[in-house]
Amino acid sequence: YSKRVQDDVGIILNGSISIPFDKNSTLATVELPNLKQPQVRQVTAYIVHDLEEGQYP
Repeated sequence: YSKRVQDDVGIILNGSISIPFDKNSTLATVELPNLKQPQVRQVTAYIVHDLEEGQYP
């Protein structure tokens, strides 16, 4: 998928878990390395949190 994107890219990470970004994940090992300039101008990470307490350990 990441080989096809262009311009500005947004990534949503789950901030309600202990490790929102895992360096061994597909995002880290496959998707991010395939984002190349000049097709991709900017990458923005959005960290979202669950509004209800107790839903995640």
